Amino acid sequence: MLANKIGVNLFDPDDFKRKLAFDPELSTKSNCNKNSICKAYTSFAKKYLHMEDVKIPRFEYQTPEYNLPQTQHMEMLYAALSFQMQVFCFVLMATAARPIEALRIEWKDIDFARKTIAINKPAKHGRTRTIQLKGRFIKVIDMLTELKSRQLNIATCQNRKQRNLNLVFKYSGVPMAGQCFRRARARAAKRLGIPELNNITFYSNRHWRAVLERYLKGNSDAVANLLGEN
Repeated sequence: MLANKIGVNLFDPDDFKRKLAFDPELSTKSNCNKNSICKAYTSFAKKYLHMEDVKIPRFEYQTPEYNLPQTQHMEMLYAALSFQMQVFCFVLMATAARPIEALRIEWKDIDFARKTIAINKPAKHGRTRTIQLKGRFIKVIDMLTELKSRQLNIATCQNRKQRNLNLVFKYSGVPMAGQCFRRARARAAKRLGIPELNNITFYSNRHWRAVLERYLKGNSDAVANLLGEN
């Protein structure tokens, strides 16, 4: 534990403050990490020391600004990808799911009639949620229908053993999917003469979708619900 490593007395808030300010182990941490440590200690003090008035100073921290790619560039890139990767990227864009969450989606999680996609296996202790596809994202359901048909044809006609027929996407993991994406992205950027395409990542979809949700709903709670954050 960090407390043992730096020799802090958890039952003495003043000692915690001194270690937080001067200990070399903590001095290298970002202010964001320090604030997380302070929050954890405050909860500890309230629950186990019954100290409601513990005041730990907060460190200044500004959330970094993400340079969102242009929507046109994202769609141009995705049009140049293989069909499975194209569908994967549009699912990320429509649902704001993390890449690992999208790879965990099974066919039973998709309601084609109601046009919804359920994130039932969230990552990073997030919440399960169901995303209703509307407007520009209706086409994602059509793409998923086509992907399912192609997979069934491959399995039937070529008698190939698939990794998991229940999973929508057949990549073995995020590293493999990321490698395929980066290679295709580099080719597309060179062929189209748009080097900015190389700045697009899987997480660009999550950030882009969060900004859109904030614009549409006008509040941060809607964004948190979309992202599955507690």
